Amino acid sequence: MSKELSGAAVDVLHALFFRGALVDGDLPSKAGAAELRELGYVMTQDTAMAFCGEHHFNFLTPAGQEFAISYLADSKFGRRPARSVRELVIKTSIDASELQSTADEVLDSIRKSDVFKILSGLCIEKPKSDGQQQVVFDNDQHRAGIIANATSLIEAMKAARARQEAMMADLASAQAAITEIINQAVNDAIANAIKPGGLLYARK
Repeated sequence: MSKELSGAAVDVLHALFFRGALVDGDLPSKAGAAELRELGYVMTQDTAMAFCGEHHFNFLTPAGQEFAISYLADSKFGRRPARSVRELVIKTSIDASELQSTADEVLDSIRKSDVFKILSGLCIEKPKSDGQQQVVFDNDQHRAGIIANATSLIEAMKAARARQEAMMADLASAQAAITEIINQAVNDAIANAIKPGGLLYARK
């Protein structure tokens, strides 16, 4: 069976595996629970004795527990593991766009955050006389600081990319040198072997 689960199902799987049986109100997602229930990984049942005043609980079936151990271990809790610099160096290639994409994602996340909107003067909530909140827009001096921070982040990402590109260039140069040394050693060994007294001389 495929191990592809929706994000909601992964949240429920994680919650039931680490927290045990949960009442409906404590489930991270009803849709996620329904998805796991259809797969036979979750069941809902009334208990003979009440626990904290509750009788109705959701819990992982034996198959669900076995699947959870495998899924959460193999998928790093359903998320793609970060690629290390060592892994990138060993593969001797770097996708430069990956670093730029990471920078773009970070900046986009910052721009969409409430903190950014408030500090940059895009959106400020103020209390009204009736106790409710109203949203007003106001440009202020914090905008320059936010822009400066974003610019610094971009420059830092560019510097990191430049360092990794330089590392790959050095690695490629080292590999070329090693290849040349190996080729020379092989050629020398063959030349010596075909000389009188060599391993291959008598087989001519």
